[in-house]
Amino acid sequence: LFSFTEDEAPEISKRSAALKAILVTLLPASVVSRHRMQRAVRVLSQTDARIDRLQLEQYDLLHFHESVDLWRYQHLLKGYPGKVLLTSHAPLPYHLEFISEVLHLRQEEVQPAVYKYLEAIDRFAYNRCDYAIFPCRGATDSYYHNWPEFAQLTSQKKMQYITTGIKDPALLPTSSVRKNLGIPDSAFVVTYIGRTSYSKGFDRLIRAAQELLPLSNDLYFVIVGKNNSPPATQHERWIETGWTDDPFPIIMAGNLQVVPNRHTNFDLNVLETLALGKPLLISHNGGNGYFETFGVPGIVYHEDNDLSLQAKLVACYQGKEALAHSGAGNRQLYTEVFTSQRFAADSLAVYRKIMQDE
Repeated sequence: LFSFTEDEAPEISKRSAALKAILVTLLPASVVSRHRMQRAVRVLSQTDARIDRLQLEQYDLLHFHESVDLWRYQHLLKGYPGKVLLTSHAPLPYHLEFISEVLHLRQEEVQPAVYKYLEAIDRFAYNRCDYAIFPCRGATDSYYHNWPEFAQLTSQKKMQYITTGIKDPALLPTSSVRKNLGIPDSAFVVTYIGRTSYSKGFDRLIRAAQELLPLSNDLYFVIVGKNNSPPATQHERWIETGWTDDPFPIIMAGNLQVVPNRHTNFDLNVLETLALGKPLLISHNGGNGYFETFGVPGIVYHEDNDLSLQAKLVACYQGKEALAHSGAGNRQLYTEVFTSQRFAADSLAVYRKIMQDE
């Protein structure tokens, strides 16, 4: 319902000026840069006038995919007779993600008035929705642990779980990627794709690489995400490629995809790697725990600390021949559970169930 093409730019609401006044007053330039402040105002205030023109009463269900969207369009829900669904795709509640990823602050650096204002977005959204939808039970762990109000707000809600799926990617050759990056075919390549943030455990990967790169001349780390200047690690076998819209060739070129998240909802990088039949090393938390139920050898877990990540990287490197053969089980798991067709069927089944609920 709320999917539009990228060239149809959203209209900035009249709330923008008031919102900017609030944030500028509470967050001085010494705390948040002008650029980040402008982005914060834009993120919170943008709306789309076409949504206001929709006759929502004709729909039985409204499914929002961010707390902030439900909050933005709350004026349209007055008197709406249908059911309101809310899915969060983030590893943390929206207000905590906003503080970390938009304002680039730690929670303790945010003034209580700002935190209260941002928290109200999630509080309203989870209070207003009729159903809270997550990909699995584990994906809610970081919500319960990092936002005490979540338990209270969802205690009377009907929780539903829809396992995510993705389209089947084309299986691509690895030679051109390695050649372009100057990596020998015989090298063991660890790949990382995603935001270079604390929540994603990127700092842990940096420390692991700093410990392990001097130990072997055929070990490489390839990082796909925002380039750091200078690079996060000054080593010739630590390669930062920048953002890409197509991560699959990089994953295919690697021997091991690492997902060291501190907070995990249900990471698409895991599904992308499964679909390509490549081995995974992932943190043992949140939605990642869901994959443990399948018992495939191509998914290796590390505990939530630096030493465990380093030890498992070493074990994967030393057992690289057996690791290479484990990818076939990952591909089979994808085709049985995580395809887009399965995702669509499961979504429709949940929608039909919700429509029948009293």
